[in-house]
Amino acid sequence: MRPEVHRERIKNDYEAMRSIQNTPYVSWKVVRGEPPYVEEYELTIHVKTYSAPNKIMDTCRVRISLGPEYPGVVPHAKMVSTPLVFHPHWFVGGDYCPGHYVGSETLVQFIKRMIMTLQNDPSLVDPTSPANSKALEWFLKNKNNRRLFPSDTTKLTENRGFRVTKRF
Repeated sequence: MRPEVHRERIKNDYEAMRSIQNTPYVSWKVVRGEPPYVEEYELTIHVKTYSAPNKIMDTCRVRISLGPEYPGVVPHAKMVSTPLVFHPHWFVGGDYCPGHYVGSETLVQFIKRMIMTLQNDPSLVDPTSPANSKALEWFLKNKNNRRLFPSDTTKLTENRGFRVTKRF
């Protein structure tokens, strides 16, 4: 990745991140970098998700790092609060496995998709590529239970702070 492409992208992402700051479901702070050239964020996310089978938590913190090869490589997302999330696409150590990623996906789009996994949106579970096989087993056994899935029905829409259009 050319450094100027990386620098322009993280600048554009920072401007878009401002649109989701202090919404009812997410707030963030800069961990590394100087605005608008931010390379690491810590998000506090307020959605209901599972920390264990049938055990709900309603807040978690996730650190998002944008490495020097970003946007050519996927952002790194890791849960930094405890308990950790119990989900087929989150490793037991707290790392998020986003599955398919393309560099044209903005950081805000990536975060929206990540939050939707925390909400246990069944359409985002790929049973062929689990990061947590025990969570996948529990999900597959219970996926038709409408009281369990999704765990949070908050819509992450533009009028609630998410822009889903591409910035460039």
